[in-house]
Amino acid sequence: MSAAATLTALACLAYLAWLVLEQHQARKHRRALRHVVHVNGIRGKSSVSRLIDAGLRAGGLRVLCKTTGTCPAIIDASGLETPLARRGRPSIKEQLRVLKLAVRQRVDVLVVECMAVLPEYQQISEERMLRSDIGVITNVRPDHLDEMGQTLDAIAQSLSNTIPRQGTLFTADTAYAAFFERCASSKGSTVVLADSSGFEDQTIDFAENVALALAVCRYLGIARETALMGMAQYRPDPGAFRVERSVGQFGKQLVLLNAMAANDPASAEKILDRAEAQGLMASGRRMLLVNNRLDRPMRLRQFVDFAVQHQGRFDSIVAAGACRRLMRRALVRRGIPSDRITHLGSYSELSALQHDAVVFAVGNIVGSGQARGVAGRDSGKPHG
Repeated sequence: MSAAATLTALACLAYLAWLVLEQHQARKHRRALRHVVHVNGIRGKSSVSRLIDAGLRAGGLRVLCKTTGTCPAIIDASGLETPLARRGRPSIKEQLRVLKLAVRQRVDVLVVECMAVLPEYQQISEERMLRSDIGVITNVRPDHLDEMGQTLDAIAQSLSNTIPRQGTLFTADTAYAAFFERCASSKGSTVVLADSSGFEDQTIDFAENVALALAVCRYLGIARETALMGMAQYRPDPGAFRVERSVGQFGKQLVLLNAMAANDPASAEKILDRAEAQGLMASGRRMLLVNNRLDRPMRLRQFVDFAVQHQGRFDSIVAAGACRRLMRRALVRRGIPSDRITHLGSYSELSALQHDAVVFAVGNIVGSGQARGVAGRDSGKPHG
C-alpha cells in the first residue's frame, strides 16, 4: 500500500472513530436530561418554543431554550437571553453543543427549535442528536418548497422526520393531525391535538401557538393558570408580528404592521385578517409592502400571487428588497396597474409619505427587512 493510500485509510479510520465518539457523547448527554422538546413546523416555531419555555419556568422547572428564528438565541437556565454565537455557516451540529450546555447547566427540560430544513437533516437532528421524548409540529404551510417539497403533503412528510420514538407529539394542525398520528404510531408514539378554541381573545400570541404551548406545559405537570401567567410575560422573537407607529417628516401618521417573518402566503393572510379584525388597517392609506430576497425566487412568485389575490384590500403595492423591479414587472403582467405599484429603496423613504398610511409588510425578514426588524432589540435582558 502506498503512503498516500495509508494516510487516506488512517484519515478515514480517525473520522469514523470521531463519529462514534460524538454519538457516544450525544447519548450520554441525552440520558442526563429528563425531557427534550423538539419544536418543528413551518410558522410559529420560535414563538411556541419561547412560550413553552416561559410556561415551564413559571411552574418552577429549570429550562434551557434555544431558538433559531430571526436572531438565533439561547435562553439559559437563569433566564438570561443571549445571541447564539456562530463560527462560519450554520450547522445542525450546533444542536449537540446545546445538548451539552443543557447538561452542564443541569436543566430539567431542554426546548430546542428545529433548525434543519432538508428532510434528511431533520431526521438526523432528531434521531442521532436530540432524541426528544416530546415533539411539536406547529403547522403545515406552503414554504421552503424547493427543499421540503412542492405540496403540503410532501412538507408534512418532511416535518414528520422529527416525530420522536416512544414519545409524544403535539400539534395544532387539524388538517394533518391524522397523518401525523399514523407516522407517530409507526414510531411507537402518541399524538395530542391542541385545541385552540377559547383562545381567540387572549393577547399573548396567536391562539394556536398558545394552545400548543399550554398543552406541552400541562403534559409536563404545570397548572394551566401558572403556565398562562408565565406565557403572558414571555419575550417574543424579534421577527414576531408587531405594530410600529411613527410620524413622518411631513407630520403624517405611519403605522407599520411588521409581518415580514411570515414568509408564506397562508400565514400572511391569517395575520392580515387578524389586523383587520383589530381595526389596525383603518388609519390611513393601505399599502402592501413585499420585501424580496434574491435567493428566494419561489417565495417571490408566492407573494406575487398573494398581492394579486388581495389587491382589493390595499390602495397600493410596494416592492422592496433585491427583486423589486422583477416583482413590479410580474405584477403588471398579472393585471395590476403600474400606477398602483411603487419601489422602495430603503425604509427611510416611508417617512417621506405625504399622507397617513398603514403599511402591511410581508415576504422576508432577511436583508433590509431584518435590519428593520431587529432594531432596538435588547438581547441581554433576562427572560421570564
